[in-house]
Amino acid sequence: MTAAPRHGWPHAAVSTGATTIAGLLVLAAVALLPCSIGVKLLFELNVRWADPSLVLGLLAGTAYATGWVFDGGVQRLRQRREWEPRLFAGLLAALAATVIVSALLALPDSNAISVWQEPAKLFLFCCLVASVAVAASDRLMRPRLYAAALAGAVAALAFALIVIAIGRGWIPAPSGLATRARDVTFQQSLWFGNTSIPRLTGTFHEGPPFGGYMCGVVAAGIFALADRRRRVGLCLLVVGVIGIIGSFSTQVIASTLIVGGVVTVVVLWRRLHWSGKLAIGVTGMLLATALALIVNRQVHGFQVATPYRGNSFGERWHHLNRALEALISSPSHFLAGLGLGQYGTFAQNAGDATPPTTTVQIMPVDIAVEFGVIGLAVIVALTLWALIRAWQQWGFPGTAAMVLALAAISFQSNWRTPWIAVVAGIAVATRVPRGDEAVVDRKPSGHVE
Repeated sequence: MTAAPRHGWPHAAVSTGATTIAGLLVLAAVALLPCSIGVKLLFELNVRWADPSLVLGLLAGTAYATGWVFDGGVQRLRQRREWEPRLFAGLLAALAATVIVSALLALPDSNAISVWQEPAKLFLFCCLVASVAVAASDRLMRPRLYAAALAGAVAALAFALIVIAIGRGWIPAPSGLATRARDVTFQQSLWFGNTSIPRLTGTFHEGPPFGGYMCGVVAAGIFALADRRRRVGLCLLVVGVIGIIGSFSTQVIASTLIVGGVVTVVVLWRRLHWSGKLAIGVTGMLLATALALIVNRQVHGFQVATPYRGNSFGERWHHLNRALEALISSPSHFLAGLGLGQYGTFAQNAGDATPPTTTVQIMPVDIAVEFGVIGLAVIVALTLWALIRAWQQWGFPGTAAMVLALAAISFQSNWRTPWIAVVAGIAVATRVPRGDEAVVDRKPSGHVE
């Protein structure tokens, strides 16, 4: 799975064993990406929820770190004088300091569990990014990562269809599960008078998070195609596009249309057979139709009731103004933010009838209000580094996949979701060429063998 360790027994056994275990944990984390909060809500699990992928990412990171230490990683790091790892470590240290300061400032007004819960999840998120990046740097592991992503996507799509079937009463289920599935199906449907179109929600409980995850599946498919894994790449693209259309998520469908259209025109169009062009044209029409239905729903107010103006556009506008109010409320809030997960409490104290888990749902503003302008600057720097790294390692397709994922997550309720960590991890991985391929083609050639 990796190069042979440089030390003899027992160091070699510890390093190889730890790396093997870490690789298996990463594969499990990728396959279990769909196991989200909807599982707890559908089955009424009385537990404090943490996505299994995040926990597995922590375990994998620990195993990788153990193998790295026993393989002489500390000594090699001291001998090198590379600027990139030190810059990356400095940015992470600055981000951690900002998070800790904002959490300490929020402690007097909130309980310790609510203050430190989201910083802990951010730490798990970073561990998952690092673990996937290490695994994806192994040319033998990458095909397995794509296969794990495909298995999880197929299972997520199948479960979403099962939830709709249970909610519509087409297949039997225990009474409690049937009631909850019926409620989710009713609430997450697009209503046009007395007619409704059910959204795919699955284990995500809502359409937009499900569509966001499927956008990550499409990004994984782009990486697979760039890695000359045509069969699994095409399967990931097909499953992902079906999930995106079925989610009827405005931001995800719009992101896919815009970014996918640019990638198609720049990279693929001239090289595709007429059947491929026809398939892309049909897919684009389906996406555009779904987007038009959603926009019509938004304009006429056919959506689940929200506290502000009856649609998600009005809700985001309200929270945008409330977030700006929070930023200018004090110098500490402006510099270090309210603290991760604390915006909902601020909105409640300001008189909004919203739960404490409420977010702004506009990623740059959400980051600014939680991390402050210092944290926002650090995260922007990290994002730019990830995009540059994706360009260096994967060329235009990999950069497009990263941009697609960022665009899809920009208007979600939670941007620190496990699937974005997996996409980021693959994007920043050190790509090992296959066969005689020695150089990453950064030009938009679009050639797929």
